[in-house]
Amino acid sequence: GGPTQTLALLPGSPAIDAGTATSAPTTDQRGVLRPQGNAVDIGAFEYAPRTFYVNVATGNDTNDGTSVGTSFKTIAKSFLASGTGDIIIIAAGTYPENNLVISQSVSVRGAGVGQTIIDGKQLQRAFNVPVGVVATLSDLTITNGNAGNTANGGGIENLGSLTISNCAILNNNAAIGGGIYNLGILTITNCVVMGNNATNRGGAIENYSVLTMTGS
Repeated sequence: GGPTQTLALLPGSPAIDAGTATSAPTTDQRGVLRPQGNAVDIGAFEYAPRTFYVNVATGNDTNDGTSVGTSFKTIAKSFLASGTGDIIIIAAGTYPENNLVISQSVSVRGAGVGQTIIDGKQLQRAFNVPVGVVATLSDLTITNGNAGNTANGGGIENLGSLTISNCAILNNNAAIGGGIYNLGILTITNCVVMGNNATNRGGAIENYSVLTMTGS
């Protein structure tokens, strides 16, 4: 579209959210408003986030995940399908999943505390956010993650930039940072972090970097 030919950005492109608003036009070459994500994209094309749906009761990982009726079954599958800037909506239910690596900058939204429950079954850490990733987690219960007696962050290990809002982090275990281990930028708003355990230190949260907490 637009007055001249252009190439669309692919999901996960390093150009997404990597531009600067200084002197940037307010729309892309097609007339799409900028920004669509955390920042403007590099180039003439502004990537519009996709939304993926997950439902443990009715979903199937052979679906495309792009509508409620074609939801994925697992959160892990939605992470594989999504790219930078995308939104993942997780329906109410208990998800027996762990070792969920958020490798793209995405927004993960549940149906509410006590409604959407990620249950690590005390097998492995629940969530990991690597360096360079900008992610959000909201309206979730994250429980029974276990990083073991030599690793950190039973519920969540954050090395990137993570915002957690309206969540409950419960009954997770690790050597350091039973609930959450932070070595990146972490913002926690309106959350409950309770009943977590660390064999070394930081039963609830172990913070070594930037942490902002509000209403938690």
